[in-house]
Amino acid sequence: MSSQRMLELVNAIHHRLSDTKCNRPFGGKQLILVGEFLQLRPVPNDLDEGLFMYHAPIFQTAIAHRYQLTDVLRQNNPEFLAALKDVRVGKCSEYTLGYLRSLSIPLETSQDEISYIFFKRLPVALHNRLALQNLPLPEFTFEAEHTNQTKGMNWSGSSVLHLRPGCPVMLVWNLNEKLRNGSRGVVKDCNWVLSNGLIM
Repeated sequence: MSSQRMLELVNAIHHRLSDTKCNRPFGGKQLILVGEFLQLRPVPNDLDEGLFMYHAPIFQTAIAHRYQLTDVLRQNNPEFLAALKDVRVGKCSEYTLGYLRSLSIPLETSQDEISYIFFKRLPVALHNRLALQNLPLPEFTFEAEHTNQTKGMNWSGSSVLHLRPGCPVMLVWNLNEKLRNGSRGVVKDCNWVLSNGLIM
């Protein structure tokens, strides 16, 4: 997701902090870039156009040695691979569109089993609040407790958790081999949580 502007800023910072005042890219520091450029596009904002990193002139001059992995190991369907290759660069031929539409099937699942995906935390909070209000049972509030050194720690959880019996929950952190990020469940009883403590 790193953009052209991000790479140019990193270059500028290295030049600013360099003791030798070297004119080489990144102040003469060795740079290794690893990643899949087209997995997630850079996110544009008021200060960044969101262009791919490889559009930066500094990328062309500084990254002299390039290695590309070409074998796809997770998929072996040639039609699906061709469609992915089409879509990942923002193009969609008529053939690809027809192929993707042919994959459409009715979902045999209840509304409670559907996972909703949002890109920012505010829509998540609003969706969860509205879904929780539709449950008739009493609400329980839990505040996060932080132990040991947590300063500067970045985590995806919330400092306050609201639950009601019957509400679906999903782990956002790996607890053990069985309870992993993405594991789903339904709250059955909040009284047990209150008496035994909540582990997050």
